[in-house]
Amino acid sequence: MLEEALPDGPPRIRSIPAGLPSVQRRGNCGSMTENRETPRGRLRFMDLEFRPSPDGHGTVVVRMEWRGETLTGEASGVATREGDLRMGANASLATIRAVAGEAVDAELVGVKAVRAFDSWVVIASVRAQALGRDHRLLGAKAVDDQADLTRGAAIAVLDSLNRVLEKAVQS
Repeated sequence: MLEEALPDGPPRIRSIPAGLPSVQRRGNCGSMTENRETPRGRLRFMDLEFRPSPDGHGTVVVRMEWRGETLTGEASGVATREGDLRMGANASLATIRAVAGEAVDAELVGVKAVRAFDSWVVIASVRAQALGRDHRLLGAKAVDDQADLTRGAAIAVLDSLNRVLEKAVQS
């Protein structure tokens, strides 16, 4: 049932047609990887720093929080749009490996930025082995500004692996 307000009267109740899903949202529906209070045992993205070098290369440093401890991962490469995406993704993967140890073996398959609906979406594909299974995982992060693509790549990798990481580290 939905409540519908009329311009000059009390709210009126109307029913939802059969076959249509009813959705109720409570609380923050944002990304679990960026929340200040991370539920369960999830790794939380804190920040990213890009360090350019004069020769056209650069280094990306990613900081994440795991159970009150700050961890960093870094990756270097050529400073192009695609290179920056890969550096952000690999720096995130390095941080995740520091948490996972032997519990998760993860490899970046690829990362891509796609322009959609007047915004950017960064998609990361990760292959992981954990809990005795092979996993093919996808993560995504929407970003408004092209300058945030590297950050989006780091968060997309974290998004792809966080659930598997949580279960693998707990067992």
